[in-house]
Amino acid sequence: MDCVCCLLCHLKLLSHQICCLGSVLVQVDRLTPLQEWVQVPVTVPVLAVDKVAAERASNGTAASPTAKPAASKKFRSNAAGKAGKMAAMWERQIDEVQVAATSDPFSKHFDAAKSKGLKKGDAGYGHAAEGSATAARAAKAQQWVDMEIDKMIVVIEKHAEPDGSGRPTITFGKLFDIYADISDTLVGILMRARKRKKLEFQGDMLFQGAHDAVVITVLVPS
Repeated sequence: MDCVCCLLCHLKLLSHQICCLGSVLVQVDRLTPLQEWVQVPVTVPVLAVDKVAAERASNGTAASPTAKPAASKKFRSNAAGKAGKMAAMWERQIDEVQVAATSDPFSKHFDAAKSKGLKKGDAGYGHAAEGSATAARAAKAQQWVDMEIDKMIVVIEKHAEPDGSGRPTITFGKLFDIYADISDTLVGILMRARKRKKLEFQGDMLFQGAHDAVVITVLVPS
């Protein structure tokens, strides 16, 4: 009888242990997805530099931490050369400005004894320096004036009447009306043409209405 009771106690204890084990398995099964999510491996991208370093390490050609690339010396040399050229360029420009200031009467550094400026009567006086941008603009302007003078003389000859010497003549009033649809620079071109002795008229400046009867005579035909 005692053996039967003891056996029943053992069975009851075993049954209790089995129930506890089942409960633990259920909890473990519930935690499995979380564990799997936690244990997912994270991949970190490797930089190209790390790949190169790894390849060098695998080949046994890893660079020494204290070694400096040979290109850095070349870079420093080039930088020093450029800096030297820039410094020389600035020094040259400073010297040119200082020399020019001695010839500038409006500069506090003006020195009449050292002045290299041209004086009235010298060759090149009143003209831009040869080869400068100002000289190029002046030459272009002169070409435009010459072209306008030639164009105006052609218009005068087309509508002119010959004088006693057979030269083409036209009144300023008539020419002004004709030229109104051609250009608004008539008076200026007339003055420049007279300065070049290509035509002549009386008076210094011609005004519409006041000088309509002034006769303009072409001296150099087109």
